[in-house]
Parts: sequence; structure tokens; C-alpha cells
Amino acid sequence: MEKIKYYEKLKFYNYVPVNKELKACCISCPDTEKYELELNEQLEEELKNVFQGNILDQIHAKNINADLKRDLQKKMNILSKRTDKAIIELIKRKINDNKNNQTIYNENEDDENTCMTLDLNKNNDAKFGHILHETINKLDNMDESD
Repeated sequence: MEKIKYYEKLKFYNYVPVNKELKACCISCPDTEKYELELNEQLEEELKNVFQGNILDQIHAKNINADLKRDLQKKMNILSKRTDKAIIELIKRKINDNKNNQTIYNENEDDENTCMTLDLNKNNDAKFGHILHETINKLDNMDESD
């Protein structure tokens, strides 16, 4: 009797013992068909919940206007070059007009008859003139490349 009590604690799921006393401790294998049916039902319910509605509504574009920007980028580059050229041309005209009209003086007496044109002796005007000269050269090179 003591051995039977000891054997009662043992449980065999996948092993079938040869001993008759141990065979009494065997547990039958669980029915997997029931589990498979339950899992398949749960899977079908989840799939129905996921695909409700229009699938295209669930797709979110990262950048909606990316194709438009890509198509217009070439034209925008040309326009930006033309805009830069027009601005430089206006600055050239303004400088030339100021050089031609050197007789225009500032009315303020503290400036002692300073001219409205660029005075390259001053530091700020010299830097501005140098930058302007470089940009004009770059734009001339762009004109030649176009």
C-alpha cells in the first residue's frame, strides 16, 4: 500500500510505463483538436476585427506632397537662379545710378558732404563691395553655364 501512495504522486503524460502499478498513474494526452478549434476561432475573430473598413484608410502617407515637390524642384531651381540674377541686376543698377549721381549729398551737416555711393575706404562698404563683386562673378558664371 505504501508503494501505491508513493506512485500516486507520479504523473506520466507522454510515457507509458511497463509496470502495471505505474500504468495506473498515467494521464491521458489532452485532446488537441479542442484547442485547435478554439485557437482557429480566436484567429478568425481577430482577422475580422483587423480588416473592418477600408484598408486604404489605414495606410498613412509619410509625406503626401513628396511627388509634387520632386516634380517642381527642377523648375524651382531655375526660378531661384533667375530671381538671384534679377536681384543682383537691380543692385548693379542702383550702384551705377548712385555713381552717376555723385552730386547727391546727405543733407545732414554732421556727415560733412558724404556721398551716397559706396565709399570703399570704409570697412563695411569695402566688405559689402567685395561680397557683391563675388556674387556678380558667380552669377556671370551661371549665365555662361545656362
